[in-house]
Parts: sequence; C-alpha cells; structure tokens
Amino acid sequence: MHAIFAVILVLVAMLLAAGCVDSPSIVKNGGNTSNVALSSPTKVTTEQTKNSIIDVKSVEPNCPDKEHVPNSIIASDPFVYHSTLAGFNTSKNRVWIFGPNTAMIVNAVPNRDNKSNLTISPEFTYRLKNGTYDALFEYPDDSGHFNLNNNNRNYPNWITNQNGDLILDFSAVQNGGISGRDAADIIEKTVAASGKDRKVERITMNVTEAWIRINPVRDLIVGEKFSVTGTTNIPVGDILDVAVYSANYKPSTKSMQGETSSLKYGMVSVRKGPCDYNLWGDITIDTKYQKPDLMMLTVNAEKQEAYTTQLFNIYPNTSKNTNT
Repeated sequence: MHAIFAVILVLVAMLLAAGCVDSPSIVKNGGNTSNVALSSPTKVTTEQTKNSIIDVKSVEPNCPDKEHVPNSIIASDPFVYHSTLAGFNTSKNRVWIFGPNTAMIVNAVPNRDNKSNLTISPEFTYRLKNGTYDALFEYPDDSGHFNLNNNNRNYPNWITNQNGDLILDFSAVQNGGISGRDAADIIEKTVAASGKDRKVERITMNVTEAWIRINPVRDLIVGEKFSVTGTTNIPVGDILDVAVYSANYKPSTKSMQGETSSLKYGMVSVRKGPCDYNLWGDITIDTKYQKPDLMMLTVNAEKQEAYTTQLFNIYPNTSKNTNT
C-alpha cells in the first residue's frame, strides 16, 4: 500500500513539472515580471458543412474610451456657452478669443428664453484653426460701458484703456510675439482691476477643423456603376453635397447643382460611425452614358468650411458585349 501511494505521489509531481496544471502566465524580461496582456475577446460563429466545420471570425471595432473634452467645437459650427453669473445681465457682452496666432473680439448672442446661454455664430468660428483657445466673456459695468477700447483708426490692432494707454497689440499675438495665453492674462487682469462691477468669465475652447475624406474610387470602364462613400468629423445629420463631372469643367465649390446638364450630383446625410469619426454616403453613380474622360469627384459640406476632391478615369468599353 505504501508503495502504491509513493507511485501516485511521483506521478503527480511529474504532471506538475510538465505544466499540466493551470496557473497564471508570467513573462520574464530582464529580471522583471509582468502579467501577460490578454487580447480582446473575438466573436466566433461556426458554419457546419457535410465534410468539415468552417470557423468564421468577426472582430468588432475596439474603440478606446473617448476622453470628454469640455467646450469642444468644430470650426464653422456655432459655439454655445452657459454663463455662470446668476442674475447678471449678459445681454450685452463681448468675447475675447486668443489662440495660436489668433486675437479677435466677437459678440455672443443671448438665447431668447435663457439669456445665460450665449452663442458665438459660425461667421466667427470658421476663422479658427485646430488648437486650444482662451476665451474671455466680458460684460460691461452697471452703466453699460466697457473699460477697454480698440477704436483707434490709425492703429486698429491696439487695445487701450479709458486713458488711452496701450494695453495690448493684437498684431503681436498674430505675429507670434506673445502667446494667446499671455494675451488673455493681460486682458483678464486689466478688466478685473478696473472695478468690482465689471465681470469676466474665462474658459478654454478646443477647436477642430471640419474634414471630409473620400473612400478611394478606382478607375472605371464606361457602363460600370460605383458607390461614393467616405468619412468625416462633421456632426450626424448635417448635409454634404456630392458631385461628379469632367475634370475639364470648373464649377464653383458651392451650389454646384444645376450648373450644367452633364453634372451628376446628390446630397447625403452624415450618419453615426465608429470611434471618432462619422460616415457619409452612399450614392450609386452609373457611367453608362458617360464619355471616357478624366473625372472629378467633389464633396463639400453645406454648413462647414469643408471640401475635398478626388480624380479618377473612365475608360472606353472595348468589349464586344456592351450590355451591363
């Protein structure tokens, strides 16, 4: 009996040495140990046939969690800010915007129902490039007056105080002589020092320029059909205009519809896409009646300042059977 028990112990020890018992995997590298990184789970479906089993694997996009960035905006879209000054009249205001080589003063329009919601219109935001901006929402004193001025006809970029002293030169920011952050500090401190009844709120705006990308279109033969699709960061529901025409024709980048009878066009709505971009399309275009030519595909946004093009060829159909 003791002999049998000893044999069993030996067999168990051999199995442990051979690694037959599950245990956490460890990677050794240069004396350091770390847990093995596990890949994301993959969905597997199985299709059974008479002779074999075929494993079909489909991997879903593994998008990282997107960090929420406050006060984000796509250039050419309206920017809405909710003022935190309870009970303060925000109907009259001006907004100082400073960023990379950017310095400007704009107005924000109060919402009719809630004057704390202030909107900077697209006519101003379209001028902003990719980057981070400091925005100062300034409100006048109890008499409705601002302490700083930029009304010098000879020096339109000068910001002066009530005494005519130079406080800031916008051209210095625009030329890179002073950073946007430092310029915002100067204005904020000057306004704060001018009196307790003068109010200013400072925020950071994160701006991304609108973009549109076209999925590649291959060269075609007369009679073929093709789909136009792509990606964009433009918001869901916005409209894009799509046009296809001879590269020798030069329409305007806006309102291309109806400019020529040979122009092919359509409108598509942006829809939700994976991760950090959205999708647009698809429009199916038939080249059956198109002459061989170098073609231009254009896509432009109706609201944003976003526009892109792609060239492709349509070659003659040299086959005997012209049916498609």
